[in-house]
Amino acid sequence: MSALRRFMALVVMSAVATAGACKSGEKSDEGSKEGSMAVEGFNATRASITNAQTRVDNVSKALDQIASGADLPKSYAHFNTTVADIEKAASDAKKRGEAMRARMQEYVSRWQNEIDKMEDPTIRAGLTERREAVRQNFDKVRSAGQEARAAYDPYLKQLHEIQRALKIDLTPQQVTALKPVFAESRKNGETLKQKLSAMQAELDNISGGMASRPPTTKPAGAKAS
Repeated sequence: MSALRRFMALVVMSAVATAGACKSGEKSDEGSKEGSMAVEGFNATRASITNAQTRVDNVSKALDQIASGADLPKSYAHFNTTVADIEKAASDAKKRGEAMRARMQEYVSRWQNEIDKMEDPTIRAGLTERREAVRQNFDKVRSAGQEARAAYDPYLKQLHEIQRALKIDLTPQQVTALKPVFAESRKNGETLKQKLSAMQAELDNISGGMASRPPTTKPAGAKAS
């Protein structure tokens, strides 16, 4: 795993790690665990994004069920459950964003400390360049994450209004009147899923070691593979 990939994976990992993971005094085997923990961090973040998108789909299915008019009390109860799942996903996303921001500076400082130990100017220059690439990559992930978190707000606001309307009047007539709102809510859900996909793409770029990577030049006379 490259330095950039490992470093950024650790930043992402910090957003999903539990409070008991890697405390400051536990450094003896940190190096040996770093790679596997980084992979786990990326996998956990990917899973959380996929799970959030699935929850959006579940809300849309619950709205379809209500719109069908079949067993409205049961359909409404199920809809409430799916909205609660979205609320949790939004809360989790906010916590991940806060954790990522809080830990980024720490990781950059660690990187700089390692650079300061290097005596070879070429190595120092290369690591410094990669450190700046890390900053740029993180900014892209952070920006995508902010857009995704912002997309939760209008989506949840509309879902809550649907909940209140149906709580007041859970009848076929009210369901018919709310169908245009259901359609708008589905659109908001699709917008949220697109924002989540954009964040996933930025994470995948980092995971694949593709983002901000300098082009590789072949030695003179080397044959194309």
